[in-house]
Amino acid sequence: MKKLTLILAAFALTFGFSQCKKAETPTTDEGVKITLTAGYGNGAKTGFNPETGAFTWTGTTENPEYINVGGSTHGYLGQLTSTQSGETVTFSGTITPSEGETLYFFYLGKGNHASATSVDFSNQDGTIENVTNYHIAISEGIVYENQTNFSTTLNMKMAIAYFDVNGFKNASETAETVYLHGDEVYSTATIDYRNGTIAGSTKGNINLGTASSGKYVALIPSVSTETTLKFDSDSKTGAMTFLRGIQAGKYYANSGAALSVAAGALLAGTIPGLFSVSATEMVRFSKGNLQYNKTDSGWSFMANQYDIVEPANQNVGTDYANWSVVSLFGWGTGKNPTCTSGDFSNFDEWGNNAIVNGGNTPNSGWRTPTSDEWHYLFTSSDRSNKRFLKATILGHKGVILFPDSYDGTELTGSYSYNTSGFQSVNNDDWVKMEAVGAAFLPAAGMRNGTVVNGDVGIDGAYWSSTYQREVYFNKGDGLIDQFATGNLHWGQSVRLVRDVQ
Repeated sequence: MKKLTLILAAFALTFGFSQCKKAETPTTDEGVKITLTAGYGNGAKTGFNPETGAFTWTGTTENPEYINVGGSTHGYLGQLTSTQSGETVTFSGTITPSEGETLYFFYLGKGNHASATSVDFSNQDGTIENVTNYHIAISEGIVYENQTNFSTTLNMKMAIAYFDVNGFKNASETAETVYLHGDEVYSTATIDYRNGTIAGSTKGNINLGTASSGKYVALIPSVSTETTLKFDSDSKTGAMTFLRGIQAGKYYANSGAALSVAAGALLAGTIPGLFSVSATEMVRFSKGNLQYNKTDSGWSFMANQYDIVEPANQNVGTDYANWSVVSLFGWGTGKNPTCTSGDFSNFDEWGNNAIVNGGNTPNSGWRTPTSDEWHYLFTSSDRSNKRFLKATILGHKGVILFPDSYDGTELTGSYSYNTSGFQSVNNDDWVKMEAVGAAFLPAAGMRNGTVVNGDVGIDGAYWSSTYQREVYFNKGDGLIDQFATGNLHWGQSVRLVRDVQ
């Protein structure tokens, strides 16, 4: 690996002006008029200069900068708005501090973050212009003594890194959306106006847009001495480790070039496609429903997403335990797959078994989605406007779940998403959907005790890991239902996921 070159910059923004006398402080009904005048850096308007790593002002009369003011006694006090005159920017506004109160000035990027208590880092497009929206700088505390003008320095509380993610494309070299995440990657930061601090508050994914050679990313500093950043597109995964962590006020690049992130293959048994299951967490689905082979006591995923095992209208009786392959399991019967009666109140995670397609050791990372995660997949507008499609593909009924990045382009058919009723999807379109990571949940029916119902190939029921909760869809025109059930002894389908970590 090439030696990492760290470009340090003059990240402190120094303001120069005179102190006013304590007497005759101008006030209004709203409070004290405050003015802050800053040098404009010879008129530079880039916001960020990758050659020097320097953060600069971008404010103009048409596109003003803003500084929020916080106080140790009152918290958020107000916002100062900029105007440009020559090579200086003057910030002015009205706040209401108390004498002796410690004030803090917060610069929160290019946007108007009035009264903001958090900054969302989760949706960056990797451009220099966009990354300047995430500059965060804070002054040291200044004791207010009836003055109206201030002199202070704002110190940067974030960093910028420059990554080459060109390798995160699918097999046809089509650029895919890249997500950045990790144990020390924060998607939001919380501002404490009383104490003059800002800290990462929510760990999650940062959307970098589609893969290209260079991506500028604003990062909240890490708290550990070693930080691993992880990168995922629908079909690729990769990582990069910073041994000294991500430090505030620094620009990370490789002698001016983008840091190269190697893209690797997905784990065996995983389909392409990143699916959000909450505002901060993503998963990948297994390549097919779970099945158990009685002959060799082996667990595996079905070869195709549309495969089912049990035939309809079969009374399996006491012979069910001797069937060669089964796939309709009572709730939570992870190590007892052929159980048809008894106590089903304790959940045994199926993913803890040695799934041969995803690693031959227990606890290989596969797990059952929770009820809330299923609900998020089917209903959250934050995930996609094309979340699912009740469909018939290759003669098989079921539900197609689409990854976050799916946009439905290049399809020959016209489909109504997130609606009731099965729609016929032509074979060419299904090939395109599966190639971009769509998950198909086949209508594999249900088993009532020892009897497989006649709804195999018509209805579908999928367990969650949540007690008495499941996902169900039927042959009628109903939407996807998620409801409580007392029939935990019923055999239903299981589709496992892996966390994107």
